[in-house]
Amino acid sequence: MRSRFAARAAKKNRRAQLLARAPRISPTIEAAFVAAVRRQLRAYHDVIRNAYTPQMRQDDFASAYQTLAQKAKQFSEAFTATAFAMAKRLEKFSKSEAIRTLGDIASDLPSDVAGFAEQFAADAVEKLRGLMDRTLDDVEEAAPLIVGEEIRTSTLENILEGWISRGINSARNMVTQGTAQLNQERQKEAGIDTYVWLAMHDDKTRPEHAALDGQEHSYDDPPLTDSDIGIPCNPGDDYNCRCLASPVIRIVAQAADEEEAAA
Repeated sequence: MRSRFAARAAKKNRRAQLLARAPRISPTIEAAFVAAVRRQLRAYHDVIRNAYTPQMRQDDFASAYQTLAQKAKQFSEAFTATAFAMAKRLEKFSKSEAIRTLGDIASDLPSDVAGFAEQFAADAVEKLRGLMDRTLDDVEEAAPLIVGEEIRTSTLENILEGWISRGINSARNMVTQGTAQLNQERQKEAGIDTYVWLAMHDDKTRPEHAALDGQEHSYDDPPLTDSDIGIPCNPGDDYNCRCLASPVIRIVAQAADEEEAAA
C-alpha cells in the first residue's frame, strides 16, 4: 500500500517539476489581444448595422456589399499596428519565460525572434479580414430577412454575435500558437531539441493530446495529434491546443558527466 502511495507521490512530484520548467502562456496578453480583435469586429459590425436598414431596397444590396467589402479591407489593415505591438509583447514575455525555465543557458538569447512580429501581424490582418468577409457573406445571404422590420434584430444580431465568438476563438488560437512558436525557437536556440508533452487534465483536452501526456518528443519529429488525417504537431501547434512543452535539459547532465570523467 505504501509503495503505491509513494509511486503516486513521485509521479505527482515529477509532473510538478515538469510544469515548473514549461514556458507558460500569458493570460494578460491573450486577454488584451482578444479584446482588441473583439473591438475591431464590433466596430465593423456597427457599419454593417448602419448599412442594412429596414428601409433598404433589394436593388441596394449589391452596392452595400461592395462598400462593406472595402470597409473590411480598411478595418483589417488598420489592425496591423495593434497586432505588431502584441507580437512584441509576446516576444518579451517568451524571453522572460526562457530565462525562468532554462536559467543561464537562455541569458544570451536575443530579445527578438527574426521575422516573428512581422509575420504575426500579417497573419492577424489576414485572419481578421477573413472573419469580416465571411460575416459579410452571411449578412448578404440573409439580407432579404434582415431588412424586414419584424425579424431584423434577431437575424442580424445572431449572425454578428456568431462571428464575434469565432473571432475570439481565432484570437486565442493566434496567441497560443504564437507563444508555442516562440518557445520552440528559443529552446532550439539554447540547444534543446526535445521536450516532455504536458496535457491539460480537464474535459476540454482532446483524447489524442491526453494520450501524449508525459511522453518525450523531438521538435523536429513531432507526434501525430490526429490519427485520422495524420497531422504531426508539437504542443500549442494544433488549433486552440493548451498543452505545454517542458524542455528536456541534457546540457547540464552532459557537462557534469564530463567533469566527473575528467576527475
